[in-house]
Amino acid sequence: MLIAILSIVVGNFDDYILRNGRVLSPQSPVVLENIDFGWFFIHITKPIDFRKIEALINTTIPTASIINQKWIHLFLTKNQHQILSKHFYLTPVVESDKMYGSSLDENNKKDSSSKNNMNTIPLLEEFPKTSENKDFKDFVNENHELKSSPSYLIHANNEYFNHSNMTEYYTDFYISDKLPDLSDPSILSVEPFNGPELLNRWAVGAIQSEEQFLVYNENSLITNRPIHERGIKGDNVVVTIIDSGVDTRLCYFKDENRKVPFNTDDLDHRKIVRYEALADTTDANAGHGTHVVGTLTGNALCENCSAALYNGHAPNSKIFMVDAGLVQDPTSLVPNLDYMKVLYKAKQFHSKIMSNSWGFPPSKIGFMHLYDTIAYENPDILMVFGAGNTKKMFDMYTPANSKNCLAVGGTSNSYLADLEKNSDDNYVLIHKRKKYKISPAPWSESLFSLLKEDPLPNFRNLIVTHVNLGCSKDKVFIPPISGSICEHIEIAQTYNCSAAIIPNISHVKSLVCTEKKEIKIPIFYADLNVLKLLKSNQKVSIDFKIERSINYSISKFNSGGPSDTGLLKPDLMAPGADIRSAYSSSGEAKKCHASSVLRKYGTSMAVPAISAAAAMILQYFRDGFFPYFLTPSAALMKAMLINCAGPRNKAPDNHAGYGVIHLDTILAFPESNFRILIAEWVPITENTMVSAKFKVKKSGDPLCITLTWDDPPISVESELPLFADLDLILITPNSKTIIDDNVRITSKRIFIPKAERGEYTIQVFCPVLYKENVVIKFAVVASGNFKKSNFLKFQKNVFDRKICYIGKTGYGCEHEVFFLPSSAVLQPRKLTHFMLALPSLNNSTYLLIFVKIPNFGQKQLTQIEISLMQTAKYGGTLIHFEKIKQAESTYTIDRIHFLQNQGGIIYISLFEATEHQTEVTITTSLVSVNQKGTILKINDYKPQQVDYDKIRVKMTYKPAPSKRPRPTTDYKVEDLSDNLDLTSETIKFFVLVIGSLFFLTYSCFSLFETDENDMDLPSCDEEEFSNAFFEEVESSGNPNIELDFI
Repeated sequence: MLIAILSIVVGNFDDYILRNGRVLSPQSPVVLENIDFGWFFIHITKPIDFRKIEALINTTIPTASIINQKWIHLFLTKNQHQILSKHFYLTPVVESDKMYGSSLDENNKKDSSSKNNMNTIPLLEEFPKTSENKDFKDFVNENHELKSSPSYLIHANNEYFNHSNMTEYYTDFYISDKLPDLSDPSILSVEPFNGPELLNRWAVGAIQSEEQFLVYNENSLITNRPIHERGIKGDNVVVTIIDSGVDTRLCYFKDENRKVPFNTDDLDHRKIVRYEALADTTDANAGHGTHVVGTLTGNALCENCSAALYNGHAPNSKIFMVDAGLVQDPTSLVPNLDYMKVLYKAKQFHSKIMSNSWGFPPSKIGFMHLYDTIAYENPDILMVFGAGNTKKMFDMYTPANSKNCLAVGGTSNSYLADLEKNSDDNYVLIHKRKKYKISPAPWSESLFSLLKEDPLPNFRNLIVTHVNLGCSKDKVFIPPISGSICEHIEIAQTYNCSAAIIPNISHVKSLVCTEKKEIKIPIFYADLNVLKLLKSNQKVSIDFKIERSINYSISKFNSGGPSDTGLLKPDLMAPGADIRSAYSSSGEAKKCHASSVLRKYGTSMAVPAISAAAAMILQYFRDGFFPYFLTPSAALMKAMLINCAGPRNKAPDNHAGYGVIHLDTILAFPESNFRILIAEWVPITENTMVSAKFKVKKSGDPLCITLTWDDPPISVESELPLFADLDLILITPNSKTIIDDNVRITSKRIFIPKAERGEYTIQVFCPVLYKENVVIKFAVVASGNFKKSNFLKFQKNVFDRKICYIGKTGYGCEHEVFFLPSSAVLQPRKLTHFMLALPSLNNSTYLLIFVKIPNFGQKQLTQIEISLMQTAKYGGTLIHFEKIKQAESTYTIDRIHFLQNQGGIIYISLFEATEHQTEVTITTSLVSVNQKGTILKINDYKPQQVDYDKIRVKMTYKPAPSKRPRPTTDYKVEDLSDNLDLTSETIKFFVLVIGSLFFLTYSCFSLFETDENDMDLPSCDEEEFSNAFFEEVESSGNPNIELDFI
């Protein structure tokens, strides 16, 4: 026990444990001689170090280099290394640091074993002769083959890395079928992987409206589709799809006047603007890609035929098809894809949506980091990915687990799909606006099967006839009770009656009229009293009874969240079960008929639904349905989708994200009872707030505000979930503040079921970031009862942060803080805060913080933040962040942290990223050691609670010319009791605070501490002292607080 504690004491928050277990520590450098160039871990001590490094070596440090607040990695030349090593601790990235996942995970092993046993499967030797675009012919390296063994994702510096015979997937990322030499200093990381795994009649209406009912479109019985009825079907929108291919012979994709544009462009083709044949030029039998493409954009050549019942969600959209699947291997895609060329071509087609029904197992962190970068660097393209089909929580596939990609899970189909089951409870007879229950005869033809035959029949406004010889297609036959009912039905069928209705009495129900002749018209039973009402030549309709509430169930096949870094996933849901769509064939092409569709299940089927919804949103803005023409950014499309997902009054979770989308609650039209306000590309920097005002014109209607942003990528080594955790704040007309400050998610939403009339203020706040001068750009969508749809106008405003009583934190001091030592139950996806006053420490005394989680298990993801002066999220200085990896963890506070905190308060915030409640106990001890590290004494530390609640201080930030907002303190002490009792503990506390002013003098000089060769130390006059002080406290996130007594 003593040895364990000693090892903990020696370590500190400057150490960092890499994913391979190696500890980065400034006290134990790894020294390599004769270094010419390579990747290095660099230790930093304060935020100003970023600017110093950039100035010394004339470079810009990307956010993707940030591991945490103490460590970054950079590629350095020999000269840059020599310069920085004089000022900073550097250690090289060694070979053991570079390999992520030295062996494939179990999922990949299983998939690999099920693949073709041949060592190699050659690509198609030549592309079709129609290829014209020479600069685009090598989407795939021509020397590459699909192998049953893994490929490798390599992150390397492109100026120094020899990537011949490799595919450049993206800038600085390469795909190789051979393990590279890890000693190559230009390589940062290598990750083995197998090829990406391949994860409408009723579903089409499901994403358009929450209220669902049946309608006849000509003779086609379909769900109501309010967005299609407005003429929004994805017109002139090109969606990029990477999948296993498309059976281009099918009527859903075929253009009878134009050839398929294999490896060439044809913007006039009715469906495919380009078919990039990376692997081959078709799809496998019952192929994945054909079904996915049909679900998104399928549009039968015949407008009112049975096949058209199963058109896609955005039937007028077009596709840029990237065929990356081999017929011989229908479950995966070729790995060596040049994604940059795909992006380049997509941008040529103005394709703003990429639909991806594939992914890698969640352990592939390299790909997660890569798509963080790709999506961030291409903010005009919305990237949609399937969550996966592993049926497990905490198993979100990559890149769906990327913070900047939209992850989609699957739900049950629209309950209207059950009508095809011909249930006894589905049918009603409508006569003179009254409905009467009828039930189908089990031996007769199913009405629903006829609704899929060509030409499509119509069972509405049928004429009643009691004469079988007088039957025709527009009539329904009611036979007499006397005589042979079966013979009457046979004659009615001969004369093409649409249907027959017979008495619901015992001797009739015992009949089976198919013994002599097959009955091919639907027969229904009805009560005698109903039949007596039906007179000849009256009109009746056979319709469907729909009495169910609209509740979607989460499909069992879904992979759930959170991500490995605690991000809430999935983002959205769409129908993914029992989806009928285009059916590819390896033989003769399927005919254009409803019987030639295929039923599939999976998040792959949900992805094209969301992508199609994004296509309709894109058309909405492009075609002028919004008062101003614009092409929305990915963030704006994402905000629109999240804003309309429901149920809106439910917080997002790791099972369903924000829920199922319904476009008719976000696409506003002149007759809609709501309007939308939007903003996009709004810039915000650290520790600032921007705001916009709007008015609700009438009380009682829903109001929904959604914020989204693209988050800068961080190092693949980092455990930090986000670079910028923005918060959404809404001030109501009665001055009530509503805050969505949920963490670990790049979207925030506030919903008010019944908003009051008046002026509202939206505020977006950006906290202190890990690197200054980084601009975050966000989008906001508001839907509600506004005068008209318009833009929101954001402006920078003075941020008025309330200083909370001890024991409270948050923007409005709304969150409780527990005093240590303490036990608590962490609520799912909520920060729980703890605090204690630091004791007096010296060079041989350490404060140990013990965090114990009794029921710690694999299905947990608990994260800890340790900060000074305030919780990190609400203005404190973050000194440590990590994912807790064991049931008992210990953290050390030494004299350095004591000095940084000026003898004040330390805060601990715990976050449970899963949907579980987690018990936690935190205790503290003081340990004394001698110079040799021998433990001399261990004592429990239980700080006494000081009566801070008698004092309240309010601080406001006012604009200043400096880069960071300069705080001014409007200090006012309120005596909350007649007699202020200054206990010894209270006096002790304020002595410490006043004593901190002496420490600030030290801070003035330490701020400018540099190598003597760099610059002269400045003199510290009053103005410089003030400026130095403000810059120091602001860089650490600590407010300048002055206290006074009454």
